[in-house]
Amino acid sequence: RSSNLAQILAVFAQRQALEANRVCTFHRELNQDMAVSALSIVVAASVVTSAWAEMYRFDQETIPARDTFERRYVFYVHSLEDSPGPRGSKPQLSFSDMKLGRGGGEVPDDTAVAVGVLPWHETLSSLDGNSLCVQGSVQSMNVADAHWHQVKSFAAEHRTFTLERTGAYMLIIVNCGQDAGVHISGSVVLQNPYGFIAGNDYFKLSVYMWSALAYVAALLLWGVKMLSRRNALQQRVHLHITLVAVVGMLESVLYLAHFTQTIRHPDSQIGSRLSLAAEVLSIEKIAYIFLLFRLVTLETPTCKEQATVSVIIALLMLTAAPKVWLQSVRHQMVASDNSFVMAVLPVAAVGLGSSVWVVHGLLGRMRRFREVGEEKMRTLYQHTAFLAFNLVLASTIILWAQYLDMPCPDFTRWFYHALANDAAPQATAFAAIAAMMCMWQPSEDLRPIYELTDAGARGAIEDPEAGKVGQVALEPVAAVEFVIDDCDDDGDGDVEFGDTAAKATRAQDRSVVTGGAAEPWSDAHKA
Repeated sequence: RSSNLAQILAVFAQRQALEANRVCTFHRELNQDMAVSALSIVVAASVVTSAWAEMYRFDQETIPARDTFERRYVFYVHSLEDSPGPRGSKPQLSFSDMKLGRGGGEVPDDTAVAVGVLPWHETLSSLDGNSLCVQGSVQSMNVADAHWHQVKSFAAEHRTFTLERTGAYMLIIVNCGQDAGVHISGSVVLQNPYGFIAGNDYFKLSVYMWSALAYVAALLLWGVKMLSRRNALQQRVHLHITLVAVVGMLESVLYLAHFTQTIRHPDSQIGSRLSLAAEVLSIEKIAYIFLLFRLVTLETPTCKEQATVSVIIALLMLTAAPKVWLQSVRHQMVASDNSFVMAVLPVAAVGLGSSVWVVHGLLGRMRRFREVGEEKMRTLYQHTAFLAFNLVLASTIILWAQYLDMPCPDFTRWFYHALANDAAPQATAFAAIAAMMCMWQPSEDLRPIYELTDAGARGAIEDPEAGKVGQVALEPVAAVEFVIDDCDDDGDGDVEFGDTAAKATRAQDRSVVTGGAAEPWSDAHKA
């Protein structure tokens, strides 16, 4: 009887220790999620800039060298006839508050600076600084829909032009006079028939509207499922699935709000907090998806495993931020293909390494559940590994499609720009999150391996990456006899009982991690 009592106490203490360890692990992972969020905010705020509307503001920018010009920006214009949205009026091009200045002195009289907006394809090959500057003055080009504005040392009047053709228009600044310490201020604004949003960004409104609705519907269904099966919740897995879905929904809502605001307000080009917050959540969503696939393979992560996760997530966000920034301005600033490749290669390398790391852990989990005979959990991890592989494949295809999305395409391909840069990434991420919701929904079958005691074995899980499989072999506890004679008093009896309980506890906790099968208990011991 005393032996059985000692065994019961030992098992109870062991289960209490496991529960306490799981609670501590949950709080550590929650702190890790908060650290990921904080890091993504810092990285994005330092690197990512807001998306640009159809407005370029000269903020005391240095003018080009004498007899040269510089490309500054590309506008995307829909004519009234080709407008995909409301057709309020013809597209309007405005020059506002354009003036020259010089620090600590007057602007020289022979300074000749002009700002022009010209059709991209017709001027790309023929544009030359010498042809624009003849005898120290700017010569207008004989090109339809090319508009120039001579910039003086005082603020000129507001001028507005009407554009008749659909296409990409290049903003250039040319200097045909002195350039010593002269800077330019002012703004150039383009208003399309439907508002101030860029022509190639207009289709993104529909993308993020449908994306936000999809996330809301998925979260409602997921919440109902979690509420109806709250007794079968696994805090770690289900919390991270919920976090990823919430981050995806907020990202879509913020992008939708940003583009909606951009339609009405041209000054949303600079300092858009909505766009900055959306970019932060984009980086955070990428990190959380990788973290989710990895955490399903870690039951009680060690300090080393947590440090590895933190380092990989930090590298992923640091390399993703420049790519997100360049992608947001690539079509307006006409970034070269080499620049895009240099921004993509680091995040692609880290993403590939992280994917191998995730799949390796999932495959190790499959081996463990196969060896303990838990077929349902093995199949679940097999499907999760298949989903991770397809996610990597889809991401690779999307990166290639984004590389082929060159700046200044024909307006018939502007829908492809929204498809490759926004619709496809959003659909891929949502599909991965929805699949994880379906596969990892609350169920009695979702049992960690240390709870699989029905087969007479307990898994002593080591590092999931090491590929080792071990089981706790419960050795039979030897029978204990208590002999109390007349020479023993109560104090000695208590000591003997305490020693016996300690021995029984040590026998209960003895484990052999060898990869072999657990030694079955005899009927007598089961009784």
